[in-house]
Amino acid sequence: MNSAGRRAAWAASGFAVGLGIFGVLRSVDAHAQSVSTLSRPSPGDVIYACVVSDGRQDGDPDDGRLTRIVDVNEPCRRGEVRIHWNVEGPMGPAGPRGATGPQGPAGPAGATGSQGPAGPTGSQGPAGPSGPQGPTGAQGPTGATGSEGMQGPTGPEGSTGPQGATGPQGATGPQGPTGEQGPTGATGATGATGPTGATGPTGATGNDGVQGPSGPTGATGATGPTGPQSTNNQIAITLLGSAVFVSSPTNTFIPGVSATFLVPANSSVLVTTTGGLQTQSTTPGTANAAVVDLGLYADFTTLQNGSRRRITSAAEDGIQYWSITQVVDFTTAGSHSVSLAAFEPLSTFPTHANIGGTAGSLMQATITVTIINK
Repeated sequence: MNSAGRRAAWAASGFAVGLGIFGVLRSVDAHAQSVSTLSRPSPGDVIYACVVSDGRQDGDPDDGRLTRIVDVNEPCRRGEVRIHWNVEGPMGPAGPRGATGPQGPAGPAGATGSQGPAGPTGSQGPAGPSGPQGPTGAQGPTGATGSEGMQGPTGPEGSTGPQGATGPQGATGPQGPTGEQGPTGATGATGATGPTGATGPTGATGNDGVQGPSGPTGATGATGPTGPQSTNNQIAITLLGSAVFVSSPTNTFIPGVSATFLVPANSSVLVTTTGGLQTQSTTPGTANAAVVDLGLYADFTTLQNGSRRRITSAAEDGIQYWSITQVVDFTTAGSHSVSLAAFEPLSTFPTHANIGGTAGSLMQATITVTIINK
């Protein structure tokens, strides 16, 4: 057979060879033992083989049966046809579901399991209907006396029996507790007007009102003539404050609590000031108190050594009083003055205080000057 006829025969039988190659490989007999030995291809490679075929459809029993695996570049021999296939082909479609097989025989019974925990007690079911009265049974032997049953409920009160005869008078029992006060009786008629009672004592003076703004300072009056020399070598004057002064952080002279006077030569001046102050706060506690510093001044110059006082006034303290006494020796004779000033020294106590009061009040400020001739 020439090469053109062989190729035509292979084209006609190639499809059959391709479909039957796995059947050929499974039916290899003693003739297949002559197949050349090659290294096993790795998964995913293509397998190449040479199949014996003379290209004639003459029933040659060797056609398509003798197959040998070859390398990719190894040529087939004369009378062989070269074929190839993948090691792993694509997955075919899922086959139809098979018929359900018969049920297998029951397996042997398993071993008895351990006793499970007791379940919770179920709720009591409803009482069933009463059965028919059975026939009276024969008298049984007397049983042992049972325990005493629970006392039954008290029966209804019986009708009142006839009244018994009056018993003898019993001894007098102890006096019972005083009963609750009865309701107030109706108001009686108004009695005659009694005589007028004596006048009661005068009530306490109320707190002074807030001090009004200070008026403008008047012009200084003319100096009066010098008075006659005292026969006992001393002169004393007292001046009274007439209004409430409100403290502030600024050191301020208190109106009305100052005196101007003539000092003779060889004289000393004894100065005394008194009065009261009270915080404007109504909230108790030290944190709401007013703190005020008071100081004596001579010719508007502060005095030292005992001429100053610090007064703290809380709402619960009421009126706080001051008293300052100081001897002043002026270096020259002539007109001099003394005065009282006040200010709030601590910013942590911002509450103001009322200082002094009107005429007749318990807080009215005073300043007394006594001139002593040496």
